[in-house]
Amino acid sequence: MTIDPRGAVGRADLVRLMRACPEAVTTIAALLGYAPDLDDAAERQRERSGDDAGSAEDGSTGGEDENLDEGVDEDADGAPAGCIWHVVDEEQRSLPRPEPVDAPAPLPPEGGNVRALSPTPDLAPWRALWPRLYDLIAAERPGRAPDVAALSRHLAQARPIRRIPPRLHRAWPERLTLWIDRRPELIPLWHDQDLVKAELKRWCPTLDIRLRRHQFATRPGESALFLGDLSALPTADAIAWQAEQHGARLAALTARPVKLRGWRSALWETPLATLGTTAARADRLLALAATSTWVRPGQLRALRLTLPAALADVTTELDVWNHPDVAARAHDGLVLRTNAGRRLRRGLALADPEAVRAVIEVWHARLPRTLRHLDTLFFPAGAADAEVAAARDYFELLLAHVRTGGLDELAGFTQQASDLLATTLDRYPEWQSLVSQLWVAGHPEPDTAVPEGIDPSKASLIRPGEVSELHLLHAEGALRLAAGRPQGIRLAGVRSTQPVAWVGQGPTRRQQGLGEPIELAQATRIEIETDLSRVVVEKLERPAWAVAFGVRQGRVWADADLDGAPRRLWWTAGDLWEGADGYGADHFGVYHLAEFGRESMRFRLIPAGEFLMGSPGDDGEAYDDERPQHPVRLTAPFWLADVPVTQAVWQAVMGDNPAHFQGPDHPVENVSWDDAQRFITAASRPGLTWRLPTEAQWEYACRAGTATPRYGDLDAVAWWTGNSGGQTHPVGRKQPNPWGLYDMLGNVWEWCADWAYRRYETTLQVDPAGPAGGSSRVYRGGSWLGSARGVRAAYRFGRSPGYRNQDLGFRLSRGQAAPSPRSGQPRAEPAPPARSAGPSGQARSAGGGARPEGGEAARRPSIWERLFGRKRPPEDS
Repeated sequence: MTIDPRGAVGRADLVRLMRACPEAVTTIAALLGYAPDLDDAAERQRERSGDDAGSAEDGSTGGEDENLDEGVDEDADGAPAGCIWHVVDEEQRSLPRPEPVDAPAPLPPEGGNVRALSPTPDLAPWRALWPRLYDLIAAERPGRAPDVAALSRHLAQARPIRRIPPRLHRAWPERLTLWIDRRPELIPLWHDQDLVKAELKRWCPTLDIRLRRHQFATRPGESALFLGDLSALPTADAIAWQAEQHGARLAALTARPVKLRGWRSALWETPLATLGTTAARADRLLALAATSTWVRPGQLRALRLTLPAALADVTTELDVWNHPDVAARAHDGLVLRTNAGRRLRRGLALADPEAVRAVIEVWHARLPRTLRHLDTLFFPAGAADAEVAAARDYFELLLAHVRTGGLDELAGFTQQASDLLATTLDRYPEWQSLVSQLWVAGHPEPDTAVPEGIDPSKASLIRPGEVSELHLLHAEGALRLAAGRPQGIRLAGVRSTQPVAWVGQGPTRRQQGLGEPIELAQATRIEIETDLSRVVVEKLERPAWAVAFGVRQGRVWADADLDGAPRRLWWTAGDLWEGADGYGADHFGVYHLAEFGRESMRFRLIPAGEFLMGSPGDDGEAYDDERPQHPVRLTAPFWLADVPVTQAVWQAVMGDNPAHFQGPDHPVENVSWDDAQRFITAASRPGLTWRLPTEAQWEYACRAGTATPRYGDLDAVAWWTGNSGGQTHPVGRKQPNPWGLYDMLGNVWEWCADWAYRRYETTLQVDPAGPAGGSSRVYRGGSWLGSARGVRAAYRFGRSPGYRNQDLGFRLSRGQAAPSPRSGQPRAEPAPPARSAGPSGQARSAGGGARPEGGEAARRPSIWERLFGRKRPPEDS
């Protein structure tokens, strides 16, 4: 308890009443004028160890579970933690009432004959393929007819003719060595290799068939044919080198038009696909393959032939067969990864759905019953209602057998079927309960990925159990579901009848044991779900302004040092913090809402800090009085309104409206420095005194940690002469600076507290407040009438305190008062320094020209000066 300095009698009464009626201690303390101290660690420990915690601050009922809510998340050294996990959504479910299940009918036999395959389409018919092979491997053999040309050459050379030379002709080789590459990567070509082998046996008297395992070598003079996709082999160069070293005529029958060290190539088929990239062609065929649970090599080719020849060829088959989305492949087919199949089916648009449907029906006519039903649901163009109804009846019968005692026997079967069924829930959402129960039946083990759409609330229908009361705790850098009263910060209560929970981080969910820690390394949002509870927690980073940070009874709090005293703010949602007396915080920082009659304004807490004031020497837009750039330290935080004072606020306080450009949400203008002081006097009240910011405070807040002339693009952050249309605009419509302050540049000039002008020096200045006196007051920021050169954070200008204009307003501040000049700080100067010309050599005005001094201080500059930065020529006056 925080005990105010009161008499000992009051304290003794409090202690006596606490012993007599401990359950009413809070009410009694309030009646005696005492308030609870939420930062008192001993008090929090007493509350945690008490048997009855009373009502929680968030409305929940106290008790053993609620006592665990209280505490501060701390690091090992006791300092407030850098982040906190807190509950953003919570749901508690009732235990579903089990529905009686009658003894089901026997499951029909799976049937089917997976060995009975439909004919695989040939890449090319033999009549089109044999001429290519013949050109490659044909040998020259002597015939019966004489070679007249050779005989003539002999006679012409007067050589004796001992034997009439026969005429040579080409023919299939007497002996041929056939090397066949039977790599698993080339399974789609195995059928075509077998076709070539069978035909060559008819034409070559001696055919030596060899299956390549590691290396092969040819014999000199022999004819050899290599069947494989040489361009896909990592050892293709080595094969070519071996063949050349042995001097063999080695021909290659490949799937791609390649030439390796002078080898001649023959194509399996022509023409080749030319449209799109290789990856795009493979993805298109892969999506067709996703319409089936199990794709055989011949089916893949049949699906490929439903596409135009320019969009896919035999190399596309090989690319699909070896694609990363393929989970398993063998000589009898491939299976896609579950998530990849779901994704591909979602994005598939069929140009010829009937042709694809015909291929699937042909190739799956002899498949087992389960696979046929799954393919019915997979087909993207939709299946007949009767087929869908038959599939549902079958899987509901399967579920009935699981629930009536067949859980263990059918677990493996339901595991595979439910994984595939889960990928169809986006098309058949009404199947969610059925599929969820089948999935739970087939996946009892932890550390399992949970497919999208599975509802864990159905788990108790499959595996009934006793309800366990658990705590979701944050302890030792992890989340954990635990029973009893363990140590840690309690986030929520969780109920479960199962030994596992479903934990989701991002798009994925995993099933894990109840006692296993939930790692938090990279997560920002985690969903923990059981069959009876669902809790969503998010990571909340410690705000930079927080001096303390923690959780109490499930609510996240942060203490901010506001107006010299800590104030507790409670996190609500969307990075918003709320507290008493209109204090709050958002992603920009801490703010305070202040009332002005029926209007209100928001004030940002500007932290203490150090910055470089003025313009650097290489800034071509800068004037001499903005140099030298020098360090300034502000030792205390202060409050600054996030927008200039509006006409609505002025009228609520003063009862009139002096502005030229009327509009309640427009900034008030046409007000002097003296007018601003009258407003401040009228608006201030005990404990809430307003003032104007000092020049240093204004520039520090305007820069908000930036070092450029403006805190953003000129048109994006400011109304100036280039985009204002000749008038003011409603406040808060341009982009704010990094501290959440709007219209610091442009719209209207803003009066500051300082007399003009403090001379800049290179030494560090601490809380500078300008001269002690003078004839002009500083204003900053530029306006709707100012040039771009005047709309900069470092630009300075000043006028007499009584000066008014249609582009001059002010912004309120609160906090550290402007200090009076003291030793070591700049003193008042008799008059502002004379500056007759800037870098351009022209006179400066509020839009970039000369500042009037002395008697000229009250002279209103002409429109010409404002727009063009110089005095109007005399002849145009």
